This record gives sequence, structure tokens and C-alpha cells, in this order.
Amino acid sequence: MTVLKSLSKQKIVMVDLGTGMGRELLPLSLGYVTSYARSIPEIEDAYDFHVHFLDRDLQTVIPGWDNPSVVAITFYGWHKNASLRLAEATKQLYPNCRIILGGPSVPSRPERIDEFMNSHSYVDYLVHGEGEATFAALLKALDDSRDVFAVEGITFRCPDVAAGYMTTTPRSQISDLNVIQSPFFNGFFDDIMERYGDRLTGAVFETNRGCPFSCTFCDWGSATMSKVRRFDLDRVLDEIEWIGRNKFFYLYCADANFGILFDRDLKIAKKIGELHRNTGYAGYLRICWTKNSSEKVTQISDVMRTNGVDTMVTLSMQSFHPETLDAIKRKNIKHDDLLKLKSKFNEIGLTTYTEVILGLPNETYETFRDGLSRTMTSRLQDLVSIYLCSMIENAEMATAESREKYGIETRFCYASSLRTAKFKFTDKKVGVSDGWAVSAEPREDTGVVDHDFGHRFAGLTQGDAFEVDEIVVGTSTMPVEDWRRSFIHAHVVWAMYFYRLAFFVMQYLHHEFGVEHQEFLEHLVAEVTENRRQFPRTEKGIRHLETQADTILGSASVTLPVDGYGDRGFQPNEAVMTILLDDAGTFYSELATLTDRYCNKQGYDVQPDILNEVICYQKVRMPVFPKPAQASYLFEYNIPDYFDAITAQKDVPALTKMANNMEILIPDDFSDDRAQFALDRVDRGITLKLRNRVHPRPLQPLLGQQFVDGP
Repeated sequence: MTVLKSLSKQKIVMVDLGTGMGRELLPLSLGYVTSYARSIPEIEDAYDFHVHFLDRDLQTVIPGWDNPSVVAITFYGWHKNASLRLAEATKQLYPNCRIILGGPSVPSRPERIDEFMNSHSYVDYLVHGEGEATFAALLKALDDSRDVFAVEGITFRCPDVAAGYMTTTPRSQISDLNVIQSPFFNGFFDDIMERYGDRLTGAVFETNRGCPFSCTFCDWGSATMSKVRRFDLDRVLDEIEWIGRNKFFYLYCADANFGILFDRDLKIAKKIGELHRNTGYAGYLRICWTKNSSEKVTQISDVMRTNGVDTMVTLSMQSFHPETLDAIKRKNIKHDDLLKLKSKFNEIGLTTYTEVILGLPNETYETFRDGLSRTMTSRLQDLVSIYLCSMIENAEMATAESREKYGIETRFCYASSLRTAKFKFTDKKVGVSDGWAVSAEPREDTGVVDHDFGHRFAGLTQGDAFEVDEIVVGTSTMPVEDWRRSFIHAHVVWAMYFYRLAFFVMQYLHHEFGVEHQEFLEHLVAEVTENRRQFPRTEKGIRHLETQADTILGSASVTLPVDGYGDRGFQPNEAVMTILLDDAGTFYSELATLTDRYCNKQGYDVQPDILNEVICYQKVRMPVFPKPAQASYLFEYNIPDYFDAITAQKDVPALTKMANNMEILIPDDFSDDRAQFALDRVDRGITLKLRNRVHPRPLQPLLGQQFVDGP
């Protein structure tokens, strides 16, 4: 008997729930998958496509879909649990609807697929790896009512086998990316702009796919099979023009290694620079720079800088410990080459961020501490980004073999990228104001299965209300207590040195007495924790880090609120800076005492009047709220010239009595909102800039006394 195919189209809903983080970008992956499928006539004739973006209100959204045949959902780490809740609710309302998930958070290893399929009976199909061709093949098979065994690269429910599902052979990558229609030009993004434009904050574009590196903490290389494939250059340049016409200021480049194709990427950078110069848009570009950056990257960065395009120059090191680099399958540039590269960026006026990761295999407290030392220079343009190691679906480090080999211990925490939870402290818990609760201590009797592939939480209850990160908190070489110590130390280093709260004081100690920066900071932490009542402001900052570490170890959250700043979660490094500068006068008085005690203990002969001016210089270079009324300062010693030379890495003059006048540049657009100012502080360059530096002149009477009371 011949089965006649229905003349009516099947309704398919394509879903991307966005980041939920306040920064929502054009849904590029959804655009690619939908555009590729609709470019095939049989699919366009068979399906009526509807796109759903951003809205997570399930009670109002799903009933409006009116009995779809297929719901296809993008599956990324920042919306995994929200997407699973949507999938489950959809299946409950429309039992015959076929649910398809695709994206980088879809598991690819057999044991993870098994765990997922057994935990989420409402999901019918998984699309593995690159999705465009696989998804289109699946839609064709479903429309023809054929068995899907022949569709490569999927997992599907199959009641005829013992497992209840089957996974087909992997699909090869698309060799010519240009067969994927551009959603910038076929009307897809025009429709997105019309429907959701007021909620978008930026655009994302992609110039190539592939990563030749195989870092075990990342799945980019394994997911793309290493070979770098390119979209046509003219197509990319035209897409950038579209972004400018639609007045996007924030751009995110989805390449794994921008700059790896130097000549081509230089042309792309010039196009972005030209667009910004002519239109004012495309003003900020977020890039994943190629690993082991070379001087060629400085040329690309300089093109954008000279055209007024802001960007971050990230130097991706992750670790400096040889045994750790071997374990994560990574080879870094030599340290001397790193320093030369930083110098090159500094010469053209660009700030660098050296990336390191806490919790990698084979790292110890001592090797991690040594790695932080290697990131430190005396230049204000050299900064650091310290990441907590997290387990990523499909990354080699997340395998059972790797976990066992390196003794990896983890906790599941409310996602660090999200700041929307409203936490409140109670006796032994951190509660959330909408009724969900997380415990600050491990509780074996309340472990529950959440929607994150069946992982059990020790302290996070009703975990399906959250997006979560799996954080590494211990390894065989860095036990949990050492991880906790490393966590606290890392964020003290980040705040005091790289957020510059004690930077100038530490430069003075290093230059005059050879004091190693981290030795001083370890003394500071030990002194404060042993004499907590004597240093209430500094102790409050360190106590916040202790609480934060214990909150992570209790499977709660990577961000926490700061007293007086409402519900918003702060990253640990942000929190320390905010707490200490909230009462800068008290903090810098405590820092003076801590420095004096350290010098006395070490037998260093420090002149009190010089230390006083060093502390005062340190204080006035920090942005504080409210905006400082005083902008000009007179020093008894040549302190400003001294630090100018240190930060410029020039010959440093001896400290002598010679009057120096210094003027601080205070931005006119300081936020009047205390909380917003605290969160904006890093974007303002961390230290206040100098202007109108005048030549030193002979000392005037009583000048020192005039300054002793401090700004």
C-alpha cells in the first residue's frame, strides 16, 4: 500500500534561548542551521519554519506554538538547563512533537550519551558536532517517514534495541563552508532585528572554523577536527558591512584563533577599522586570539587601535608549569618571548591580559604561584585574567579516564557567567530570593538529581532552576585545601597587583629592597588573618574570599553579592577591589601599617616620610566613589618621577627631596550610581591617569607637612 504524503507543511520551531546574561547577540548558529536547511528545496517545501529567540517564559511561549511537529533547540552551556526545561514542558503539552537538541553541549562520548538519554526521556534526537548538514539530513528523513539509521551524526530513540537508543556513525565536516547561506543576507537576521532588535546588544560573526590545537580543557579542537576551513573573504567583509548598517557597536568574533591566517585576518581588521572610522559602529571587538601570539598579532591589533576600535589582547598561557602543559597537551611560547611580545603591545599602546587557569592537572600551589610571578611586570598595561578550571562537555579533561588519572575533584556551582541570582545570607545557607536555595556546606542527605545530565549535587538543591558550572576544586597534586589557599592567593594577587590596589607600594619594595611581590602578599594575608581586629577593612576583603572559596566548595555559587551593593553577584576579584576601596582611607592606613611591619620584620631601613608619600601616591591613583574633589597633589620627594620611570621600565632615579607636582585626570562621566561605578571601575583602566606633569622644582618650606594628612 502506498502512503500518500500530506500536502500541508509540518510546523517546526527553531529555538535559541540566548545567554540570559544581559548581553544578547545575534543567534549566529541558529541562523546557519536554519538557513542551510531552508536552502534545500525538499525541506523548504515540507516544513513551515518558525523562530523563537530569547523568551524563557514557558507558560506563555509554548502554548502559542500551536502543536508543532518538530522543536529544534540550540544547546549551549549558558542555557542548558533552561533548554531542557523547555524541552520537557514542550513534550508534556505536545506528546507527538519530536524534540531535537544540537550544539556544543550535546554529549558525544558513549557513556555521556547513555547518561543523557536515560535522564531525559523527552528528548528524541541529538545532533552531534557541526550541525548544518546533519540537521538537514534528519529533517529530510523525518519528512519522508524513513528510518533515520542512515543519517550520520545523530543519536535517536530506538525501542527495538536494549539501550533504547542508537548513535549513528559520525558525519564528516562540511568542506566548503560557503554552501551555508549567510543569515545576514537571506532575510533571517532582518527578521530577528524586526522582532528582537530592541533586546540585542551585539552581533557575532565567524570568518573560519577549526582549531589546530588540542588542549584537553577545551573541546574546540576536538569538535572541529583541527583543520581550519574558511568562509569566503568577500562574504565576511559584506557581513561586517551589514553589521555596521544595523548599528551594532559590540562585535564578537566566533573564530577559535583570530590572527592565525595573518594576511586574511589583517584585511578583516582593516575592514572593521574602516567601518568604525566611517560610521562610529563596530567600536568594540571581542576576539579569541590565536594561541601563542606572535608579533603579527600586534600588527592586527594596531590596525584596530589606530582606527578607534577597542579590543582586548589576550595572551593565552594557562600555565607555566612544564608538567601541567604536557598534561593539557599544550606548548607555550618561551617566557622571554612572552615578555618581548608584551613590550611590543605596550609600544603601540595596547593593554595585554595574560590568561592563567587555576586547577589544571599536575599544578601545585607552588607551581601556580610561580606562574603568577611570570605574569607580573612593572607596566600598567600588563594585566592578568585568572580563570577557574571548569569541566566542559566533550573536552578530554572531562573524561572518566582523565578524572581518575589526575585525581580531579569538582563541585557544581551556580554559573559564574550569570549575575542575576538574588542571594541572601542566612545562618548556614546562602538563599535565593525567588525561593530556590543553595547550601553553603556539603549536605549528603540532600543531594538531588538536577537537569544537568543526572549529576548529583552535594549542596545545590532544586538545581534545575540554575545554569551550573562544574568547577575543579582539587587534583592529586593540588588537594582541596591547597586549591582553597591558591584560590584566595590568586584573587589577592589579582586585586592587589593587577587591579593595582597595592601595586605602587609593591614596586617600591621590590625596587628598593628586592622584595618579591608574592612574598609580600603572603605576608599581608598571614598578618591580617592572625590579627583580624587590627585590620578590619583588609580583613573584610580577605574574609569575602574565604567565604567565596567555601561557597564554591559547598556547591553553591562562583559569584556573591557585596554588602551595600544590592543583589548583583560580584566575581571574587571584583568583590575584593570593591570592598577595600569602599573605605580607601582605612584600607591605605592599614596597608601602611602592614608594609611597615613587614619591613621591620625583614630589617629594611624605610624612611617613614618616604613610605607615607608612597602610600599617598598609591591612594590617589585609585578611582574611588564619589569622584575625588582634589586633582592636583604636591609631593616632598620625587615620588611621581620615580614611579613614572618604574612603570615605563626606564632608568629609575634615586628617591630624593625634590618637589613634584602631579595632576590626576578625573573622568567627567563617573557614574553617580555607587554599584554601577564599582562594576565599571575595571573598564576605566583600574588606575587614574596622570596629566600636566611639570618639571620638578626646588623644595618649598612646609611642603611635606602640607601633604602629610593625605588626600
